[in-house]
Amino acid sequence: MDEYSVITVAWQYGSGGERLAVRLAERLGIPCCVKERGDVSDDWQISGQERGEWLYLLATGTEHGVCSSVAPPLPPGEDRFFASCETIRRTAARGPCVIASELGEFALRERKDRISIFICADRGYRRRTIERDEGLSSAEAVGRLEKADRRQRSEYGFYTGERWDALDRYALCVNVSALGEERTVALMEDVIKRGVGGE
Repeated sequence: MDEYSVITVAWQYGSGGERLAVRLAERLGIPCCVKERGDVSDDWQISGQERGEWLYLLATGTEHGVCSSVAPPLPPGEDRFFASCETIRRTAARGPCVIASELGEFALRERKDRISIFICADRGYRRRTIERDEGLSSAEAVGRLEKADRRQRSEYGFYTGERWDALDRYALCVNVSALGEERTVALMEDVIKRGVGGE
């Protein structure tokens, strides 16, 4: 943890990336700031020993922890996007942490002590994960998966002008369907502790 103070984790919907990010943070003994879905309008959840203090950070100002006096008012989508980026920056400024959001790499790209990780999985694995975690039929899971992929690409591209799933933006890309969850978490932990990858 000497070289990398902030770990950002982005993931394909259905890969279980948010769960893996939380497990990684637990193994490293640092808090995890989780965006359960990719949508910038979704609420943040905090895990870790400093949960109460971090929730206070996010509760001040707007629901995303950004001063509500910012002017001029932005359209709802842009307001949520910039608020989420600001939340990520404020959270990372407080100390070592895992940021689980596709915006993490974008919001923290200037930080030299950051390592960005991308979690992917094959389509069948993602479908089965969605079925299990959300109690959906196979057809429903496929429909939700396709919709989520389209939304993540279009929304991220609209606000950043970049591709969310451009793998060259990440220091480590891991296929959880090939390695399994336990080995994926162990690999991420090993890379972070060894200080390899990065910029």
